[in-house]
Amino acid sequence: EVPEDLREYSKDESAHKEFKKAIGAAQIRYNAAKNTLSVIARSDSAKKRAEMISEIYYRNLRQKLILLSKTEEAARQLESTRLHSTGGGYVEEFSVREDLMGLAIGAHGANIQNARKLDGITGIDLQESTCTFKIFGETEESVKKARGLLEYAEESIQVPRALVGK
Repeated sequence: EVPEDLREYSKDESAHKEFKKAIGAAQIRYNAAKNTLSVIARSDSAKKRAEMISEIYYRNLRQKLILLSKTEEAARQLESTRLHSTGGGYVEEFSVREDLMGLAIGAHGANIQNARKLDGITGIDLQESTCTFKIFGETEESVKKARGLLEYAEESIQVPRALVGK
């Protein structure tokens, strides 16, 4: 049985080319009614090979899907970079103090990733040497929202001694 997360991809017969070659089958088709792969071969050994390596095949197929997804995401980011480098839209540039850069970037770049995912944001450049962010977007509102996620500052406020606890 084909795992649920691989069923849509399994409908494409060309996805099974390597598997077909590895087991020596004449044809492999996805049976949507049973959620299985139907193997057509001239020998019983192809069936045995298919049973033996099916789990490995599904694992590899899953990795292939992840890589395709990452490639598509990289292509989208590249396209958005190309769009914002050609001009148009809104641009906001600001600096963050060096000691606050860790907060601005977030754990493992989480804040930047969240800002990039906002609707209307076409790109975010970070100049680490100068601690400067440059945000590109389709609307002024989206750019300001992204800036709100990334900008950190420190402010000192004088508090009367009478209001400070001991």
